[in-house]
Amino acid sequence: MSQQNFLISVVMPVYNREKFLSDAIESILNQTITNFEFIIIDDGSTDHSVDTIKKYAEVDNRIKYLLNENNKGVGFSRNLGMAIAQGEYIAIMDSDDICLPTRFEKQLTFFEAHPEIDVLGSQELDIDTRGISLPSPKYPLTSGQVRWELMFGRSLCHPAMMMRKELLDKHHIYYTNNRVAEDLELLLRLSTVGKIANLPDTLLHVRKHELNVSSLKSTALQDEVYNAIRKSIKDMIGVSLSDETISGLVIARHLKKHKTVKDLHSASDVSHILVKLMQKAMEWNINSEDRFYIRQNTASRLRRIWKEQKYHSALLPYVVYSLILDPGLIHRRLQRLLPPRLSGKKPTN
Repeated sequence: MSQQNFLISVVMPVYNREKFLSDAIESILNQTITNFEFIIIDDGSTDHSVDTIKKYAEVDNRIKYLLNENNKGVGFSRNLGMAIAQGEYIAIMDSDDICLPTRFEKQLTFFEAHPEIDVLGSQELDIDTRGISLPSPKYPLTSGQVRWELMFGRSLCHPAMMMRKELLDKHHIYYTNNRVAEDLELLLRLSTVGKIANLPDTLLHVRKHELNVSSLKSTALQDEVYNAIRKSIKDMIGVSLSDETISGLVIARHLKKHKTVKDLHSASDVSHILVKLMQKAMEWNINSEDRFYIRQNTASRLRRIWKEQKYHSALLPYVVYSLILDPGLIHRRLQRLLPPRLSGKKPTN
């Protein structure tokens, strides 16, 4: 194919996804923005995925494909695709998901209006193998909130991500050799050199099935998530955390190695780290709304830890500090308790 100036390079690894692959490829080819190259990396598939890729490549010259001799992993394959990408932006895609037709159009419109944003995701709709909707996560929108929640293992809808290639090249950022948590590890590094945001729009249908990596390797996923969080927090505040302390910080229950903070000592450690992280976050280049969100989120989590420890008096200093961080709490609680005529609310009929 002749050299072209592509606006977007779409990078999609494939491993044994013949059942869903056509839907994924067609959802890219049917985008309302057409100035892109589509780099597909088959990662040693043993089914008919390669045949499907070649079939589409024969009829659409925007498709380039690479073939790994054996299975190297998602991160390795994405790096191969990013290394030959020519676009100004890199769009990530997974081979079992479905993009909405306006995904690229909406992301590019946002990038043009917000030059300070370097990485952009979206909301997702989870579906099963038949395309039936499932309960789906909601992701924070602003850069400060995204960075804050990344530290606690809450990643983005990774296959909906679009990134400015200039940022990746400038800071030599690529995926590591992690097999299952490569997305979180990459985002944690990106968050220290650029700004990450999410659109409120749902731009991707994420298919949930028994072959999802996160389903197949849950223990490995926990280990890699914990290592990524541990390194990120050590880089940020100079403290290397135990698995038990990280369990108290992690948001998603399926990622927690310890489902609860087991004792008062651990609760004190987690509370202390939360406060240190919040204080460091106040040094970030973020807006006042994000600062308020981080303070309020920290305060809420400190009080939750106190509750889990049955309101132990040893944690009272953190509870008092939570009220300093979120002084409006008492007013909000009183508003709920007072009758409407005293709270200022109009009574309902």
